[in-house]
Amino acid sequence: MELSQRLRADRGLQLSAVVDGIGEKLHELVAFATHPDVMLRPSTVREFLEMLADVEEELTRPEESIVRDPTEALAGDKLPGGLVVISERQQANRLCSSRVVSRAERT
Repeated sequence: MELSQRLRADRGLQLSAVVDGIGEKLHELVAFATHPDVMLRPSTVREFLEMLADVEEELTRPEESIVRDPTEALAGDKLPGGLVVISERQQANRLCSSRVVSRAERT
């Protein structure tokens, strides 16, 4: 398929169609900037640079770390299985502790 036909069919270049792991913001920037209808592309350099800054933020955002040992988890820590520690209690004798957790999407 010719490039111009692909741009029309896909409404711009779709990086995710050829490369795995493309960030959402980079995918949007490339598709938006290569849209076949030039009126729908970024209208100013400033708009393009703002989108590019979003890509940079997405690419440089630290990965969320997961605490593997729940006995060491503190409030706000993420646990395997999509859980987040809401609060933790340590007993005075330090032999027993408890954690209140929630599914990450509900916090």
